[in-house]
Amino acid sequence: MQPPRPPSRQQRAVAEATAREHTALLEAIHRLEAALTSPVPRREAAWRDRVRQELAQVLAKLEEHCAAAERPGGLVAELEAAQGRLPELRLAAEEHRTLPEAVQGLLACLQQPDARPPGHGELRRELASLMNRLRAHQAREADLIFDAFWLDIGAGD
Repeated sequence: MQPPRPPSRQQRAVAEATAREHTALLEAIHRLEAALTSPVPRREAAWRDRVRQELAQVLAKLEEHCAAAERPGGLVAELEAAQGRLPELRLAAEEHRTLPEAVQGLLACLQQPDARPPGHGELRRELASLMNRLRAHQAREADLIFDAFWLDIGAGD
């Protein structure tokens, strides 16, 4: 199979911006993981506050990425122009709505002063699941970018 023509300037710019967004989100996820794995006994309120702050940062980075990806000329539009509306692209675009909603739901749970939030074990499990979904989303987008533009935006390169 022969590679397609080189990516356009716009495609390269969108891919590079997406890579920066992915890196910023991954850094926020790492800080959240550090908060989640810190000890809880005798400091539950401080632990929850730190988790809430880091989760808010994850949400901010995720919302920035989703807004950029969905804008005209953004990632979704460029991928669609290059390859059409593939099922994986439809899924990635849908995740731009559902992932922030999931983060907002967990954040709201942590911010309700009167409600009894989930215990730290349950919260760790829920957030681990969410972080796995975020990483899967980033991998899906990296695959779509590579398939469409032959550019590798994977983390750690």
